[in-house]
Amino acid sequence: MVRNLSKIKLAIISIITLIIFTIPLCSAHVPKEVEGNNTLETALIVDDPTKSWAIYAKIHEKGEAQYYRLELEESQILRASLFVPNKDSFVPNLIIGGLSLETEGVLPDDVQIPEDYGYIVKEGNLEDPEYEPFTPASYYYLADFEKEIEDTGTYYVIVSDPDGEGNYGLAIGKEERYGLVEWIRVPLDIIKVRQWEGLSLLYIFLPMILTIIVGFFLLIWFGKSEPKRNYTVLGWLVVSSGLLYFGSGVMKFVEMIVASGKANPGPLIVVTVVFASLPVVLGIFTIRKGIEFNGDIYLKDRIYLAVYGILALFVWAGFILGSIIIFLASEWLSKELKQNE
Repeated sequence: MVRNLSKIKLAIISIITLIIFTIPLCSAHVPKEVEGNNTLETALIVDDPTKSWAIYAKIHEKGEAQYYRLELEESQILRASLFVPNKDSFVPNLIIGGLSLETEGVLPDDVQIPEDYGYIVKEGNLEDPEYEPFTPASYYYLADFEKEIEDTGTYYVIVSDPDGEGNYGLAIGKEERYGLVEWIRVPLDIIKVRQWEGLSLLYIFLPMILTIIVGFFLLIWFGKSEPKRNYTVLGWLVVSSGLLYFGSGVMKFVEMIVASGKANPGPLIVVTVVFASLPVVLGIFTIRKGIEFNGDIYLKDRIYLAVYGILALFVWAGFILGSIIIFLASEWLSKELKQNE
């Protein structure tokens, strides 16, 4: 029976690992925050502008324009998409400037364009919200631009609204590529994105806080009903990590429900369900492993802890803190094993 459970556990870990390497193929953006780019001279230089970036920014006053500089080569794709977090937001315009562009539209008075540059003005148009499965969230897209570049050179993407102010998002590029550090730190970036959406930290973390409180209460309650169960410090560390994993999954499910109430997710909701389920499953395994630490410990236990900690980083479980705790528990277990030799 124990051997069969181990095989099932290994099979599920293998499935999670496989999903980790396929999920990056889904639509996603690397989050990026900006400030102080309100002139041509201080335009934010977007490194690797063909890579998919999501910039979260704010126009602070009416008539302000914000500038982004892209260095592009012939045949590369210039793509920019403008969005806002809710329908009560302001509706800015998207302006693209470049030497090889033919002028379209009327340039607002507050916007600067280099001499000899052509420009295309895309007026913001508030339409129905779109569901974002990866984070998850729902946003109102206002304007979109995509064109294959004919001449190598400097191009500008400008966001402007002469009549309003507020938060906006700008997606640049279309190639979905994440570096290792970028991927691991996404949960921390998402906290800032949620604040950009107008949510408080308490609101953001409330599902996880409630999950941890209820989880500890249930474990203590059932522990009293089983006199033979004796949680060790090592066990509590592992359980704490597991509850962080589980709670981060619950957070994603809550975000999915809220976003689905604003925008129809359609088939994309499957992506969210899968990605939200991974921390929950990992949390269950980790909590079970923590409960087991009330007696003998073995080398395989340390291996399991290390695997859980590494997997958590890649499925965005526990906001990195869960993995730190479980790595500390693994090191503790290693010392215990040496003392028992």
